[in-house]
Amino acid sequence: MCNLLGNFLSDYNWNIGIIHSLAAIGLFCIVNWLGKHSISIGYMQISVSTEEESSPAFNFIFRVISPIVYFIFFIVVVQNLGFKEYTKNAYMIVIFYWAFRTVIRGLWGRMALTNKVGYFTCAIICICITYWLYFTVSKVDNILPDPKSLLNEMWILMILFIYNVINRLQPSDNNAINRKEHYIKKKYLKYKKEYNYIIKNICHNQFYEATTYAIMIYENFNRPKFVRFIEKIYFHITKKPITLGIMQVRTKKLIDDETSIVMAIDIIKKATLKHKHRIKDSSEYEYDNPHIAVYEIAGTYNCNNGKYQSEVSDIYDIIEKKYNNINKHYNKI
Repeated sequence: MCNLLGNFLSDYNWNIGIIHSLAAIGLFCIVNWLGKHSISIGYMQISVSTEEESSPAFNFIFRVISPIVYFIFFIVVVQNLGFKEYTKNAYMIVIFYWAFRTVIRGLWGRMALTNKVGYFTCAIICICITYWLYFTVSKVDNILPDPKSLLNEMWILMILFIYNVINRLQPSDNNAINRKEHYIKKKYLKYKKEYNYIIKNICHNQFYEATTYAIMIYENFNRPKFVRFIEKIYFHITKKPITLGIMQVRTKKLIDDETSIVMAIDIIKKATLKHKHRIKDSSEYEYDNPHIAVYEIAGTYNCNNGKYQSEVSDIYDIIEKKYNNINKHYNKI
């Protein structure tokens, strides 16, 4: 063990470490971009809505293989550019990538929504395969394949067939649903303890309260405290209008979380009254219910963003169970 550590330290220096760290950050950005543009073919992004994961084979292979492909591509590029020294211990790129991803996920408060067994299983398998490949490719000067050798790799077709079959399976992931509901309930109780003295005194209505907490939970999910701190610094520098506070209210002056809540409740109240008047004027009485109202309020709050509206509505559906008769309070508005 000491010999291995000694050999590693002798081959690894700050210069190589910085390049590998930057490559890992690049990998993180590329994987996120690819994942965002792969939703239509089954990629599952982390979310606070209670959705089940589809295409499990694709998600597993995507998370394990994409860093490995990037690792091989990195070695090919640096070899052909004449920077072979950066291939030393290049498996650290993948280790840095998973460490960076885990830290970011923790800072954003999303580990509570993560299937930790599946997440760390992907990480360990990915790192182990990369480590094995490193010592395999380090024995050759050029890792680009001979096209003729690919003709004999018929087993690849069998793997693709098995992958396609597994990918069509959609097992129920009750744990994911439970994790997300637990996350929402935990955040609701936390924010109620911190901000109930503001919300209850201004709202005087359980529907307004539940809607405020639903938006608060989702806004904090997307803009956790450390991001909001950076936003304040950005505002100090630029002095440009920006969304600030836990409720992410657009403002031309510096505000804290408490002020953003007061401003947000005013927006919610006005959006609710607008919805009630629209329903009344159009005689669409069947749509006069709190669930549809929350969806429209969220649209007003965030420029009719469909995903935003659905997420806030899902959170509201869980929070409303904490109240006795929210329909009665909604009808009093």
